[in-house]
Amino acid sequence: MILSRKDIKVELQIRSRIQHNWAERIERTSVIYGYYLKENEGDKLVLEYLKSLSNIFHEIENKRNPSTDLIDKLEKKRLECEEIIQSSDKKNIFKSSVNENFFKGMINRDANLKQNFHNWMIVFDWNSGAFQNWSVINGKSDEAIEMYVEKEKQYPAEEGYEVVMIGSSDVSTIRKTHSHYFGIETYDTILQSITSAIVDINKKEKIKEEIDERARKVLQCLVRRGNWNAKKVSFDTLNRHYCRDIVNIEEVINILERRGLVIKSSNNICSLNIKRRKDIEKYI
Repeated sequence: MILSRKDIKVELQIRSRIQHNWAERIERTSVIYGYYLKENEGDKLVLEYLKSLSNIFHEIENKRNPSTDLIDKLEKKRLECEEIIQSSDKKNIFKSSVNENFFKGMINRDANLKQNFHNWMIVFDWNSGAFQNWSVINGKSDEAIEMYVEKEKQYPAEEGYEVVMIGSSDVSTIRKTHSHYFGIETYDTILQSITSAIVDINKKEKIKEEIDERARKVLQCLVRRGNWNAKKVSFDTLNRHYCRDIVNIEEVINILERRGLVIKSSNNICSLNIKRRKDIEKYI
């Protein structure tokens, strides 16, 4: 939708969960492949596969199950396309990895900011499939736009950079809305199969399926103890006294940190993210 207010036009995209899944999948594949697929770059077979995938998603979204024969044919195409993408690797993406500390830094910064809404400026390097840097812009919209323009001059698109400004009241939602930046570290299956895609979409419909029972127990314990933001507790204390039945407590804390529910410090202490109180209450 194109909205107009005081001679300023704004594009508003409204997506269903399936539409968003497909759009993010194209972005992720573009990063790995090294071609802007949305601009019709890349091998013809890869483009045809993605169009066919879109058609099947449309059928699923309208409660019409695609035939087994159609899915089998598309699965064969998927494997052919994976070979094409793997053999191209013109930017050595397969040797790169996403630095989790990048997102952890954003979460920790967000927890210490007083305002509820922030503009995040992220620079992504398509040459390496990795983040270049990020910053928070607190101020008026005009100032944010000026800084965005300056960043684009500093990191031009023709040199393989992408500058993105994302407004969000909760930094952890960025990982969901722009998941293609955070999910390129696994190359076992470049193109997700239809079956696993459907399972993935259905899982996201149920919020409690997003974390396992161990993580839920840790959240319950932290809430019960009142460990929010400044009131922190060590992993060792949790493991020895409050969550003795939890196997590998550090792994569980890492999962919760990636979801933005827990803030973790380098000296193995943690606390709940007060800004995610409503989400935490849903999980427990």
